[in-house]
Amino acid sequence: MNARPRPTGTPIAAALAKTPEGPMLKLTEQVPCPGPRFGKEEQYRNTLRAMHGDMSFVVPDATQVYVVAKKMGITITTRKDRAGVRVWRLS
Repeated sequence: MNARPRPTGTPIAAALAKTPEGPMLKLTEQVPCPGPRFGKEEQYRNTLRAMHGDMSFVVPDATQVYVVAKKMGITITTRKDRAGVRVWRLS
């Protein structure tokens, strides 16, 4: 696919730039930018890094935790718990 760049100096672009009815969105100020979003993988990675000793945590399903731990080279073990699946870090 050879995508050709569109010329910015076309008559249509020039006309849209001059008219106030052009494709302009409403600008606002004083709205703070939201913080970074973290998915489950990042949460599991950060939690596994912080774990030591007899620490554990509970998740509804440990499948993704196993995937993250394997990517990190960490060994974990799990047991079913009343609240879900409890995860311990072994190495």
